[in-house]
Amino acid sequence: MAVVRGVFGATVVGGLVWAVPALAQTGTITGRVVDSTTQQPLNAATIRIDGTQRGAQTREDGSFVLAAVPTGRQTLRVSRIGYAAQRSPVTVNAGANTIPPIRLRQLAATLAPVVSIGYGTVRREATTAAVSTVNTSEARVGVQPNVNDLIQGRAAGVQVTSNSGDPGAGAQIRIRGGTSISTSDEPLYVIDGIP
Repeated sequence: MAVVRGVFGATVVGGLVWAVPALAQTGTITGRVVDSTTQQPLNAATIRIDGTQRGAQTREDGSFVLAAVPTGRQTLRVSRIGYAAQRSPVTVNAGANTIPPIRLRQLAATLAPVVSIGYGTVRREATTAAVSTVNTSEARVGVQPNVNDLIQGRAAGVQVTSNSGDPGAGAQIRIRGGTSISTSDEPLYVIDGIP
């Protein structure tokens, strides 16, 4: 073990003793996140301190606790699905800091259409293939005894031919005609990722 002697050693030790209390200056932020319209608590909202990895999620009652936050001026970023993200400045002092409720405003978001291709998905505008969509509002029109009848006449290029008129009878479905020479022309059905 080496021992540093002299004026330089005393300066290093003195500097370390002075730096430890400065690093230990932290505080705790407690608060609540609520809906701005209904004032109901919002659970699963994410609270992060800008510029750091420190964060937390709200509980069922909308409350949160952020511990060991450096003292001084900080900016909280609060976000939740379905709500506009919000930034709130806060001054953190050593010890506990309770802030007023954070009110998030609901945000109506339009989701981009997604096309399922085989075993993957792609944004609709990024695909080069022809795509047909059957909306649920269109599917509810009329009485449809089965799924085959549901898509007949509603999706371009799809032909549904019933084997017979009997209930539960099978049907042949062709998408843009029969094109395979060596395999079946039947479409591949993928439900919840399982073919």
